[in-house]
Amino acid sequence: MTVELPKDAEGREIPLDTALLYGKVSGEEYEVVCFNFRPSMRQWRVELKRRDDLGIYATESFTLSPPDSWEKLEEDLDKCIEADNSCLYYSTSGICSKCTRPDYDGGGCTTIIFNDIKKRIRKLRGEE
Repeated sequence: MTVELPKDAEGREIPLDTALLYGKVSGEEYEVVCFNFRPSMRQWRVELKRRDDLGIYATESFTLSPPDSWEKLEEDLDKCIEADNSCLYYSTSGICSKCTRPDYDGGGCTTIIFNDIKKRIRKLRGEE
């Protein structure tokens, strides 16, 4: 039997060495204690700790990264504005060759950055 990795609320695979997950609605940070797979149900569960509370949940109730927010979008844009460098949108170093963009191809970032900003705005407005 082949077992796929657990998935988060956005359908992304969760690596089994993940240390933190975030509530898909609240954005609260949870410490991962362990992952459990139920073969009979073919279902992943995760044991999480928040403050002093432990609980076992479906992995689909959490995300790998904190939810986006208007504040986070503004921070990302401010980084680019302050340094006059659009590469800071994806790369904390500001160096294009150290880009964290998943589809990095060595250039043509401006259109991709603006499309991502537009996508984030629509998602935050609940349109996507």
